[in-house]
Amino acid sequence: MLLTGPATAALIYILVAVTSSLLLSSEDLEAAGTSSPLKVIEVGAPGFPLRVFAIIGLLAVINSALINMLMASRLLYGMATEGVLPRGFATVHPFRRTPWVSIGVTTGIATLLVLFVGSSAVAKLGSTTGLLLLLVFTVVNIAVLVLRREKTEHRPFRAPTWAPVAGAVLCLYLTIPGLSGRDAAQYYIAGILIAAGIVLYFVNRAWLRSRGEVVEDFDPQALKD
Repeated sequence: MLLTGPATAALIYILVAVTSSLLLSSEDLEAAGTSSPLKVIEVGAPGFPLRVFAIIGLLAVINSALINMLMASRLLYGMATEGVLPRGFATVHPFRRTPWVSIGVTTGIATLLVLFVGSSAVAKLGSTTGLLLLLVFTVVNIAVLVLRREKTEHRPFRAPTWAPVAGAVLCLYLTIPGLSGRDAAQYYIAGILIAAGIVLYFVNRAWLRSRGEVVEDFDPQALKD
């Protein structure tokens, strides 16, 4: 049942791609760029109010932004709780019990990016996010195979071998320079973000040690307790 949603979405994407290629030539679709779906609607359903799709697109963007902001703030909170990031990010509101410091930081960063970096830079940052997620998915699929070696007291869920192998290969393929067709700027931005995260991690460890706090390596087994 977990694969029903992705399979349905993939089927819809395939049907949209096939329908678009039947109504318009590849040259027209390429020339339309990001507005190609609206161009297809103009040809396939003349007179249909395109404002409806503008509203749907706006709501979809808002929903995606909200989910990403929620994920980013909780990610900072979790990493701070484990001692990977400064403890201040794990501060929780006394009444609402929400990580208000992490929410404020991620919201501030997003606002500054939208206001000052410009639309082209925002597009590159969005593409870089996709690149980093593909790298994470590659590692996760490999981890699924590695974790099979561990002995467990109960019978865990076991995915078919081909699924994580195919997932790791496909995700890795989409991140390889040259083969994926990605802009070189995405790799530069991803490298800067990863380097900044590593620097922040070691700065936090040095700060904790200077205060005499014990710095322990992260133990994934602790998450099961």
